[in-house]
Amino acid sequence: MTVAIVGGLDRLAPRYAALAKEHEGLEIRVFSRYKPSLQKRIATADGVVLCTDLISHRAAREVYRLARADGVALACSHRSSVSAVRQAIETLTRGCGCEMPCPGCKGDCGCAGSSMRT
Repeated sequence: MTVAIVGGLDRLAPRYAALAKEHEGLEIRVFSRYKPSLQKRIATADGVVLCTDLISHRAAREVYRLARADGVALACSHRSSVSAVRQAIETLTRGCGCEMPCPGCKGDCGCAGSSMRT
């Protein structure tokens, strides 16, 4: 599984990449800043962790739009700490991005998200 981390701190990039050792077969790509070439990189990833605290609103909206358009799983974190990114990665690798039932879930995970659509 390939996970792209968008946002976060430059100085923590090696620690983000080291999180791949905690999950077998996980590859992590870190993009601390938004770049126009990010569209291709997001499309080839299996999941995206978006750290929203240190990225512009425009860039966050664009990453969100790209991930949804390409059908890539997306986990947003309001913090860029290693533990927050670790938790977001665990959410992605769990197969369902739902800690609780949510309106956007297809319901395949058993969280009944599909029945809660508004």
